[in-house]
Amino acid sequence: MIRLQRPRTILSIFLLLFLASCHSDYLSLSYKIHHSAAWNDDHTRIALFITTKAFRAPKGIARFPDGGISKTVYTETSLYLFEPDTKSIYKTGRLENFPVQWNIKIAFSDSLVYYSVSPPTEWEQKLENAETESDSLKIYALKEAYSHPFVFNERTKEISRADSSTFSRLYSEERKADIQPLYNQINEVPLSELGLVLQEIYPKPAKEYINDFISSSKGGSALTKRAIAEQIIAPLSKSEIRSILKSINEYGDNLEGLEKQEYEFYSEDKIKLLKKLL
Repeated sequence: MIRLQRPRTILSIFLLLFLASCHSDYLSLSYKIHHSAAWNDDHTRIALFITTKAFRAPKGIARFPDGGISKTVYTETSLYLFEPDTKSIYKTGRLENFPVQWNIKIAFSDSLVYYSVSPPTEWEQKLENAETESDSLKIYALKEAYSHPFVFNERTKEISRADSSTFSRLYSEERKADIQPLYNQINEVPLSELGLVLQEIYPKPAKEYINDFISSSKGGSALTKRAIAEQIIAPLSKSEIRSILKSINEYGDNLEGLEKQEYEFYSEDKIKLLKKLL
């Protein structure tokens, strides 16, 4: 009788691949302004929904075969009030379980911000397409939750249900804000004011964030580099900032060929961020 031996080699390879199936320690940041942004009566402020996200990209076997799925560390959708002239932004509060992929409409009048949320297809069609009873129940729950518009009162800081006829009377497509200029303006707001605070989302030593800033190349999130500059590097002395700038140049000098070219290209924004602090 032949005794089969345990396939130790295959098992060892599997374990090595499994251990490699993890996510990068580098934190990537992003935010999205929804296309519902609307001006108030005198065109001095804009009400808008912003979804912020922090995630860690897959590495090792987790990247295959389709590039892998990022691990979300933090995500949030909130209603903001923005004043373009002063670049000031106010977060009204986090909205739990907000259906960000749905159609959103905003009416901003005086100190009241009305908003209406509806699915991209009719409710009946969504119910027909539901695959399970659980999906149907979720759709019914969302239909009930968003069957009426809502209103945020600046004075009381409260959100309550609003009358549909009031929303219809106040809503105007002409009040919608152009999305690209709005992105350009919001880009000048410190990321901490959008809730993207590194040490709250993903705490680790400041030195590690600075190392991320120095070594990141094409895989480095532009927003992460900006957040590190604003929140970790800005409080340092000018001599310490110059030392980081020197480290970036030295890091690039130790690379060769295409890798060196890529690093230098994707380090241009880092150098600009540092020079602004000097």
